[in-house]
Amino acid sequence: MTRSPVGYPFTPKSTARLAAGQFWSVRRDDGRFGVGIVLGVPTPDTAPHHATSTRLFTAGLLGVVIDRPATTADLDDARLVDWGYAHVKSIGATCTDGLGGLTDSTFNDVLKVSHRGGGAVGLYGNGTYRRDATTDEARTLDVFGTWGLNFIQRLASQLP
Repeated sequence: MTRSPVGYPFTPKSTARLAAGQFWSVRRDDGRFGVGIVLGVPTPDTAPHHATSTRLFTAGLLGVVIDRPATTADLDDARLVDWGYAHVKSIGATCTDGLGGLTDSTFNDVLKVSHRGGGAVGLYGNGTYRRDATTDEARTLDVFGTWGLNFIQRLASQLP
């Protein structure tokens, strides 16, 4: 089945039309904007330690703070600050216009682990399973989580 092209801006209701690189302007508490980025949609192959659904995606926060809604040019040198799994409603909850566009920029890897308990601990980069974590990685890296609807807005408001 061929997907129809996405017109921007739009606010998704499911992950069906989400693609890595789509971004949205996250309104901060001070009235300026941070930038959220779609890193992907988890599948059993890319995120075996995480539940998958038609509403969950991998959201990232870029280290960009600007006075107006973001454009693709604002993302050229951006670095990924953090990521987590989020519900598609978080996009509409943290901005007024929904997804604003699509970038082909690549971002640095932010590594996290699946859990701290027993069994094989997964090492994840930007929401995608990379390999089993080493003992040191399992002990020292942050554990990934699922973000609440406004969590990215709280993170964006804390950026300098």
